[in-house]
Amino acid sequence: MAIHKETPTRMHKRGETYVTIPSSTIAAIKNANALGILAYLLDKPPNWIPRKNDICNQLDIGPAAWKKATTHLTELGLYLVMDVRGENGQFVDKIVSVSAGIGLNADLPMQVNTADGKSAHIDITDKVNITDSLSKRFTPPTLEQLIAYQDEANITFDPEIFIDYWASIGWKRGRGRTQMKDWKATARNWARNENNANTKANTKSNQNTKRLSAGDRVRAKSAENKARYEREVGANMGCA
Repeated sequence: MAIHKETPTRMHKRGETYVTIPSSTIAAIKNANALGILAYLLDKPPNWIPRKNDICNQLDIGPAAWKKATTHLTELGLYLVMDVRGENGQFVDKIVSVSAGIGLNADLPMQVNTADGKSAHIDITDKVNITDSLSKRFTPPTLEQLIAYQDEANITFDPEIFIDYWASIGWKRGRGRTQMKDWKATARNWARNENNANTKANTKSNQNTKRLSAGDRVRAKSAENKARYEREVGANMGCA
C-alpha cells in the first residue's frame, strides 16, 4: 500500500509550519517516545522554556518513559541539558540543546557529574559557545522567506521546486550529505545553475537553427543549379 505524503509547499500555502528531521536521525532513534519528544522540542521557538511535566502531559508519557527516551536521545547527541555556572560556581542558567541531526551537538560541552552527583563547573564562557553553536544551527527557509530573498537578490526560479527538493533530502548537500549551512548561498547557486542551463539550451537551439538554415541554402542552391541546367538545355534544343 502506497503512502500519500503532503509536500511542504502545500503546508506553506495553508499557513502551516513544519519540522525537518533527517532520515538518518529517524533511522537511528529506536524509541517512539524519543522521536515524539525530539519532534515536539524542535517545533518550539528558541525562547520557549521546556518543562518536563508539561511535555509529559502533552505526549501522554510517564516519568519512566521520559527518562528512558531522553537518555536514548542524549546517547545519540540529540538532547543535552547543561547547567551553566558562574566563576564562583553559582548556578546561572540551564540550557537544553536539541539537534535534528546526529553529531550536530558534538561540539557542545558534555554534562559532567562530580563524585557527589552534582554537575561539574562550567565556565560562563561556555554559555557563549553554546549560544553561538545554537544560533548557527541551520533553519530551513519558509516559502515566504525564499520569495522575499529572491526579490532582494534579484534572482528568479520556482521557489516551490527549490523547497520541495531540499526538504525531500533533509536540506543536506553533496555526496557526504552534510547539513546545509546557508540557504541563501544555495539559492544564488540554484539561480546561477538554472540560468546556465537556459543559456546552454538557447545556444543549442540557435545552433540547430543555423544548421537548418545551412541546409536550406544547399537545397536552394541545388534548385538554382537545376533551373539553370533546364534553361540551358531548352536553349540548345531551340537552336537545333
